Amino acid sequence: MQRYSDGSARAVNDSRHGISSSPMPRFAILHHETPSGYERPAHWDFMLECGDLLWTWALRELPAVGREVVAEELADHRLAYLDYEGEVSGGRGSVTRWDGGEYEVLGSHDNPGALTPALSQREREKGAIRLVLHGQRVTGEVFLSRLETLDQPAAAGRSPLDAGRSPDGPRYWSFNWKGS
Repeated sequence: MQRYSDGSARAVNDSRHGISSSPMPRFAILHHETPSGYERPAHWDFMLECGDLLWTWALRELPAVGREVVAEELADHRLAYLDYEGEVSGGRGSVTRWDGGEYEVLGSHDNPGALTPALSQREREKGAIRLVLHGQRVTGEVFLSRLETLDQPAAAGRSPLDAGRSPDGPRYWSFNWKGS
């Protein structure tokens, strides 16, 4: 059993014994090959299950322990992408699963050292998400933090919720895998 900061206890997933009812949310990292001339070059889609959708970022580089990777926040995706490999609709290329597993949120505003079972919109809005990933390749702590912009600090007078979003562009985050 895994105990969480909200006082709940949940069964830990153990495929050796046929137990697969763990309520821990899942993640996936898909290698997204794009067609020649496409607006975004090949990248890795990092997806976190959050309720009935996937929060998604396009990682510019393959994650590696101790290396900060720029991640562009994308539109939320359907849960089907957690297990999907193949052609992407709209002629946007194809995806291959590179890694996947379950995750836990490490800390929160109210209880920074505790494990919690799922993300909330609050973590996303404040621009800092600490996770423990339990994947086949990526295991251990990952820290996602919203960047002011890629090239310049936040403009005076902008809301903190607008940080990382240029007036006409996407939000950028830093993906930092700290390891086990």
